[in-house]
Amino acid sequence: MPGYALSTLALAPTTHSALKRAGYTTSEDLAGVTAELLCKELGIPPAEAEEVLKRREQSAPVPLISATAATLIVNGSTFDIVPGLPFLPSSLVELSGTPGSGKTHIAISALLRVVDHGDEVLVADLDGSLPSWRLKRVLRAWEETNDLPVNSVSKLVHTTTVPNLSSFLSFLLSLPSMMTKLPKMKLIVLDGLSAPFRHPVLPPSQRNHALSVVRDALQRLSAIPIAVIFTTQAATKLVNYSSHLPTTADDSEAQAIVQPALGDTWLSGRFARVMLAREGNDGHRVAYIHRDGRTERTELDWDGDGAS
Repeated sequence: MPGYALSTLALAPTTHSALKRAGYTTSEDLAGVTAELLCKELGIPPAEAEEVLKRREQSAPVPLISATAATLIVNGSTFDIVPGLPFLPSSLVELSGTPGSGKTHIAISALLRVVDHGDEVLVADLDGSLPSWRLKRVLRAWEETNDLPVNSVSKLVHTTTVPNLSSFLSFLLSLPSMMTKLPKMKLIVLDGLSAPFRHPVLPPSQRNHALSVVRDALQRLSAIPIAVIFTTQAATKLVNYSSHLPTTADDSEAQAIVQPALGDTWLSGRFARVMLAREGNDGHRVAYIHRDGRTERTELDWDGDGAS
């Protein structure tokens, strides 16, 4: 059986995190590993270790799409969301980074490529970074630059503002009926998906339930197929991989890592996470693409000053 990413297994988020910390990312990494060894390396109960190995044996590998087949076709055109990450009819892509890293810029670029070929896009602004007036200005500039009739592209983009978590969940539940009214829709952009979860008094149980609703909705969309690109803020987190205790600011062995504000294990299955950053003395833009248990680094050559 060929190897496949362990992130596709139906396991608890804490188990996925423990596997990742221990260096287990593909099914081949678990070949010959015993439950006893997993208990020691991951610090998990025997029953949980047995479940990991059981899931590994029961799960069929998710076929990887070849580079040729993966290059999407939107009415005969091909393009990459970022270099090396092709847009697919069932793309599920998270763009994560700090403010100004270019998340919204990249989402808008993909949107323009889709509507330029006559397909429709639905945009939900969850954090105020992509209000309808800003999007209309971008679309109008695109029409003028490409000598297109007024509103020929703008009419293909449908926008909505989602002010809070309850509105967001209602929006997700209404998507199936919305899609029947928009048969040419090929892309949904959720800008600022982490924003509804920033409420300071949101109980953990309510947060986890809401995340599960969002996860299920996104995975259903990718099976239709329809592409979904969503952006999240990145946050700095202190971790100590040698300790199972909560990490505190005075922990001398703690390391600071940058990860999506919603964490890196809440969404599983086949999706791509793109971490955007600026590196070097000149602050050039780079993207780290995480998918299928692999990480690829690519440089971005656009001038995105002021991009969000």
